[in-house]
Amino acid sequence: MAEKKVVPGVDYIKEEIKNGLSGVYFFYGDEDYMKQYYLHEVEKAVVGDRTSLNFIRLTGDEFTPGALEEALGAAVMYDFMSLPDADAENEGAQRLVELYEVDFKALKPSDFTSSCKLLKEKLESDTVVIIYSTAGELPEDSKPHQNIIKELSKVSKPVRFPLESDSKLCSWLVRIAAKNKVTVYSDVAGLVIERVGHSMLMLRNEIEKLISYVLASGRNEITRDDIMKITASNKEISPFDFANALMRRDAKTAFYILADMKDRGEEPIMILSTVSRVVGELIRVRGCMDAGMTRAEAASRCGMHEYKVKLYMEQLKNISTSGLFAIAESAKSADLMLKSSPVDSFTVLERLICELVSVN
Repeated sequence: MAEKKVVPGVDYIKEEIKNGLSGVYFFYGDEDYMKQYYLHEVEKAVVGDRTSLNFIRLTGDEFTPGALEEALGAAVMYDFMSLPDADAENEGAQRLVELYEVDFKALKPSDFTSSCKLLKEKLESDTVVIIYSTAGELPEDSKPHQNIIKELSKVSKPVRFPLESDSKLCSWLVRIAAKNKVTVYSDVAGLVIERVGHSMLMLRNEIEKLISYVLASGRNEITRDDIMKITASNKEISPFDFANALMRRDAKTAFYILADMKDRGEEPIMILSTVSRVVGELIRVRGCMDAGMTRAEAASRCGMHEYKVKLYMEQLKNISTSGLFAIAESAKSADLMLKSSPVDSFTVLERLICELVSVN
């Protein structure tokens, strides 16, 4: 069996910045905080800062294939005022073009194709391009967006920023506190993650609030009581929560998640596809659990993030294998109805909920 291709991440872009950047880089993935941090590092390495005449940013509102072609064709601006070493200073000067938060899915297919062609064929050697997409613009769980990620990766050096593991996040929170001469132990930092989620941006905000709070209280250690008092609980709605609610026969939660996905413009066929995919993943993890594998071994075998496997294992404690196959069969029937029936698509999903749960 062919090995699964591993997309480079933080370590790769760190080395690129250190050794010299060139060509097109594509930043995507769930962790926007790290993505933004390394975007700033790239800016410093290539042009110094955003006030440089060699810095061009095309946002979603400004982006068109024509604007991209113009940006790629612009000449590098040299600083002839930095005497007496102007020539030495300008040698190796580069231009940085950022395609910042562009909604590629909203582009006409012909415009998207033209843009990819320009990135492949019209790039000068003195130009560095960063395609910067947030998790909201390019969700990896969405099939249409997966196709966009695939096509952009063909004309760039893709750099994926996944959510960090619990252990890395705990160490990071401990270091932030330590820089402010405040102590937070790893198990306590873990409670922050449980409360807030895995977004490093939100975690940074919460740990800074906690640091300010304990220092203002004349203390230098963050406790569990501090976290429960100061941090706001932020429930992360995971892609598999809908499937889990169905398997728990939890109608209230299932309808809530369905309404949330509907409000966010999720396509019914994609929601159902997610349910089917998640059930398949749960069945694989169940097989690993039955084989006595550890979380790390199961993550490696299934090709999943260890944190996702942890959540799956927790959910599977109260779910039978027969329940997994039952929901798989029901999802298959709903899929056939979506594709062949004139019934409203969300009504089909609501019927699926009613079929699988007991509504009191």
